[in-house]
Amino acid sequence: MRYVDIAIALTAGIVLSTAVGRIAAGGPSEASAQALHLRQAALEADLTRVVQAMPAGRFDFTPAPGAGTFGQVIVEAATTQYGRCAQVRQRPNEVLKPGPSSKDGALALLQQSFEFCRPAFVSLNELNAIDRVGPSAASAKSRVQLLTELMSETALTLGQLSLYVQLSANAHD
Repeated sequence: MRYVDIAIALTAGIVLSTAVGRIAAGGPSEASAQALHLRQAALEADLTRVVQAMPAGRFDFTPAPGAGTFGQVIVEAATTQYGRCAQVRQRPNEVLKPGPSSKDGALALLQQSFEFCRPAFVSLNELNAIDRVGPSAASAKSRVQLLTELMSETALTLGQLSLYVQLSANAHD
């Protein structure tokens, strides 16, 4: 992967801050909610491409002792997707089994998490964006806050996995 991919992921944070600022100022307009949904779809596509770029035999790659493997980072990303979107959708969080041992399994898990999250983004509107949801009043957050946090985490994961792919290629050359 190129360093440009990482720059794009970081730029997403700037785009998100602008959209979040508009939403926080008075609830999202249809255009703002749609912009969040479209940006998440782009992040999903980018993340899928990065995962597909890693050779199947390198999903156990770790850049340093104690760092998670490429596969573990994917499982963590999918788990985060499920957790945040379960809260937004006010549904029980699905407990994920231990990480997939194959590239196909990792891609399938990631796609399942994306599919689970899509209704959370599609349903966001000016009437429910600032509704606080959560298992308790103390841990409740607004829907838009949860979704933008998720998008920021997805952008960071995209940058991290892009770097893993690059470092793995260098280590195996």
